[in-house]
Amino acid sequence: MARIISLFVASPGDVATERNHVAEVAAALYRNMAAERDVRFEVLGWKTDVRPRVHEKGPQGPIDEDLPIEQRDIVVGILWKRFGTPIPEMGGATGTEHEIRAAIAAWRQSRKPEVVICFNEALYRPKDVAESKQATRVMEFRE
Repeated sequence: MARIISLFVASPGDVATERNHVAEVAAALYRNMAAERDVRFEVLGWKTDVRPRVHEKGPQGPIDEDLPIEQRDIVVGILWKRFGTPIPEMGGATGTEHEIRAAIAAWRQSRKPEVVICFNEALYRPKDVAESKQATRVMEFRE
């Protein structure tokens, strides 16, 4: 029986390509070497593995219930020009911010999950003030 390594991808909507690359790399690892080592990567994310529903904690509530961060082996945060939509029920934090901070807090407590944060550094030009504010939040978080 293969050991399953659960990998959660925390990311806003502007990095769908990068999110797909994570799944592609995990599949390639399985095909090329993980199978012989009896390991399988299970790539999880809010778009593919959460049952959408109304929740008292807003849109983040179902994600936290269906994919508890502290039960993951690896959390990969991916950011570029958007930090995500602030969720009033979460004190104004975005879902991505909440997930990454929860992963870091869990790691500090139990050394699990391993946390990797990646930033797309491709150049772009903000089209409006709202997009510029999102990019600023990403840069502030990175600091």
